[in-house]
Amino acid sequence: MSSTSSSTVTVRPGTEADIPTIMNFITELAIYEKEPDAVKATPELLKENVFEKKYAEVLIAEDSSTSPPKPIGWAIYFFTYSTWTGKPSLYLEDLPSIAFYEKTLGATRMEEWRQMRLDEDGIKRLETLGL
Repeated sequence: MSSTSSSTVTVRPGTEADIPTIMNFITELAIYEKEPDAVKATPELLKENVFEKKYAEVLIAEDSSTSPPKPIGWAIYFFTYSTWTGKPSLYLEDLPSIAFYEKTLGATRMEEWRQMRLDEDGIKRLETLGL
């Protein structure tokens, strides 16, 4: 997957090295939603289920005007199937982070994420799903 950037924001695929950052974003979101005790995810579960078993994919938004680039947002998504429509789909989970909103990425950034190019495996997966 290639990165997409505009002004100082770059979106890239998450890696195992991002697990502490992802956990921080999960915690921020839970605190924002006033549910900090509801989080059961652990670094070990993220490593196993996202990066080893590939049940989901992670995208990281970074402020690329800093060195090193500073993570400011994230998204996690996975492929699913709707029995009602009879079609595959992509489910976007937990897009926001507090920093994501503070940087006012808003609709412009959402459009960039929506149009982000997929790597060859992602394209093949979408093609096999008929998307």
